[in-house]
Amino acid sequence: MTDGEREPLARLIEAELKQLRDSELPSARRPLVTITRDYGCGGEEIGRRLAEVLNVRWFDRDLIERVAKAARTDTAAMAALDETVKGPLEVWMTSLLGQQSASPSEYLHHLLRVLMGIARHGGVIMGRGSHVILRKQHPFRVRLVGTVEKCAERIAAAEGMTERAAAAKVQQKNRERSLFLWEDFHVRTNEPYNYDLMLNTDGFADPGAVVEILRSAYNAHSAGVSRAVV
Repeated sequence: MTDGEREPLARLIEAELKQLRDSELPSARRPLVTITRDYGCGGEEIGRRLAEVLNVRWFDRDLIERVAKAARTDTAAMAALDETVKGPLEVWMTSLLGQQSASPSEYLHHLLRVLMGIARHGGVIMGRGSHVILRKQHPFRVRLVGTVEKCAERIAAAEGMTERAAAAKVQQKNRERSLFLWEDFHVRTNEPYNYDLMLNTDGFADPGAVVEILRSAYNAHSAGVSRAVV
């Protein structure tokens, strides 16, 4: 495991242990947002900017992947994390996977643990089934979409390829993301009731405008969740 892979996990464990030490102190709920997005719709930049506006950390797909994979080789660190999320995790694992005959893979088990740990401290989490895994934590679940043509236009400009090649890449990436959700959670990517807001980014030239919509919607959703769980 490299230092770059260990750092996010180490910070997560440190935050968990600090919260245990300070557990007698009241703490406000931190913003928790999950973003599922079509490839090329601008979701990464939107997610990063939204995290800045909400003053929480941005967890992109690659970071979640690295942390979960690093956890497989860092038994001591994950054991410390387990001490703080074991109870909620076991309940959630049962409710999420209880109807499946096969046991979850080692990677999925680590992924669940990592996301449960992140949820305790808030953040904007990109993909990796976080909207499914964390639904009982009442995150604001966002789905960003775009037409293949518009997404391909963005990818072609960013990566210097033809729009035809970019369109093929967009379709392939979207298939991979859909397959991950279906194989591990038996959830379809575009099932609308799995999200609190679905937004087509095709008509937005400025990602900042999308961030403002999401910020406003998050605030309204947060207020509604607070009343519902009291």
